[in-house]
Amino acid sequence: MNRRLRKAVTGILASSALALVSTHASAALVSFDAGTAGTSATVTDDVSLNSWTFGFGVNLGWNHTINVHDLHVTGGAGDIVLTAKQTVATDALPGFTIWHRTGGSGFIGGSHQFDQVTGPTGTNAFMAASIDSIVGYGNAGAAFTNANGNAVGHGGVFVPGSWTSGTDGSGLGYVTLNLTGLAAGDYYILNGGSDFNNTSGKTTGGFQLTATVVPVPAAVWLFGSALTGLVGWSRRKTAA
Repeated sequence: MNRRLRKAVTGILASSALALVSTHASAALVSFDAGTAGTSATVTDDVSLNSWTFGFGVNLGWNHTINVHDLHVTGGAGDIVLTAKQTVATDALPGFTIWHRTGGSGFIGGSHQFDQVTGPTGTNAFMAASIDSIVGYGNAGAAFTNANGNAVGHGGVFVPGSWTSGTDGSGLGYVTLNLTGLAAGDYYILNGGSDFNNTSGKTTGGFQLTATVVPVPAAVWLFGSALTGLVGWSRRKTAA
């Protein structure tokens, strides 16, 4: 390797390292309910097994038996993964909805029921002063149609992303939303049990909700920066 090439490669790698440090410094962080921000946060809710679905027998969410969380996202690059799962396999399966929040933190009251799959209109009009849009929902339980005639499947995202559901190696049911490049800000989450037939009554159970940041792998940033630098160096050499 000649002297000019060594200098070029050294400069490219140095620039890549700086870019990598900068990327990690601006990576997204998450926290629940004003907790400490980090790359992962978890809460566990002990609530009614029918809290996300029953709503006085009309298959809407039950606002006063489900748990409420504020998810705070700060920083830059990185996808956010939200996973809800059972803590005991014999309990009802989990369900949750996430909306983008515009108002302050804390419980949004004003209605006994909520629609699991819509924004701040109709049944959810009581949220209009605090949220502006639905981000997505996850339902590890059975699919159903709620009282508003809206189909509630096993998951849905209204921003870039995807969802999955299933059973983990311990036999615990789960549902996951993969939210691609979720904007920094505050989000309102209702997390509880999905038992639309109300076979459980008001029996309570545990539902664990975890938010995790998935940053772009370091190797991708390093390779991309190095490749860009080498292309630029090659062009300069050709021009010379």
